[in-house]
Amino acid sequence: DGTRQANSADMAAKKRSTWGERNPTATLTDAEVLQIRALSGEMTRAALGRMFGVNVSVIDNVVTRKTWRNLP
Repeated sequence: DGTRQANSADMAAKKRSTWGERNPTATLTDAEVLQIRALSGEMTRAALGRMFGVNVSVIDNVVTRKTWRNLP
């Protein structure tokens, strides 16, 4: 019987969370996220969105690390 924070930490430590590609609603793969971050200095976010077939807000969240924080 633990706190919500302790339970969440335990779940993450045991790789039982659905972050990243394991999330069934994820629109990008880990490799695509890394590619987006690598290209973000060379291309506009709108162009990246068109290239990967996602909304500009998804690209913005990836680049600013609001999402996919588990990746370098």
